[in-house]
Amino acid sequence: MADALIVEGARTPRGKGKPSGGLHEFEALALLPSSLLAEVVGGRVVGGRGEFKVGAGLATYAVYPAKDGYVALVAQEQRFWDTLVDVFGLDDLRNRQRDPAAQQLIRDRLGAFFAARTKGQIEREFAGRPSCESSLQSYEEMLASPHAKARGFLRANPDGPVTELALPVTVDGERPRALRPAPTQGQHTAEILAELRRTGAEGKSHDAH
Repeated sequence: MADALIVEGARTPRGKGKPSGGLHEFEALALLPSSLLAEVVGGRVVGGRGEFKVGAGLATYAVYPAKDGYVALVAQEQRFWDTLVDVFGLDDLRNRQRDPAAQQLIRDRLGAFFAARTKGQIEREFAGRPSCESSLQSYEEMLASPHAKARGFLRANPDGPVTELALPVTVDGERPRALRPAPTQGQHTAEILAELRRTGAEGKSHDAH
């Protein structure tokens, strides 16, 4: 679910990566439609962030605007909530994290804190503490980030000018590669039409229209 929130946040300024050994925001890209990522890698503009509802409506599971972008917060576990209480000065709400009647008040307090700070300032506030917050970047910023490069998420295609999206898993410590290049546009048209004519499928296809 944390990945779902981070992916949702990507629709406006989005996920600044923190290197980790487990599933993280770059791996979460595998959950997105490949056509969407193809548009991003191809340089097309992707639409804005929607209304993706996760976290049971808790104020500690949401995306908040900062001075220079957005921050994703996924502070469900007790230790993460304790960090928020300490950093935000929420002692009066310490025992009300999941109280439905307190959610708007918590949301207002968190929102005011984030809105008054830049993403860099927020990162420094949480440095060295157990937390579950992440500054958000655009898809393009994320794919160009040092984290994406370190994880090898994009790689050059030796068979052509197209940049490849690497599979976000490894097999025996390495990311699998395609065994052959994708066909060029129209490369197999004649072969497919010949097969259709041989089987009579072409005529049936026309009849269906």
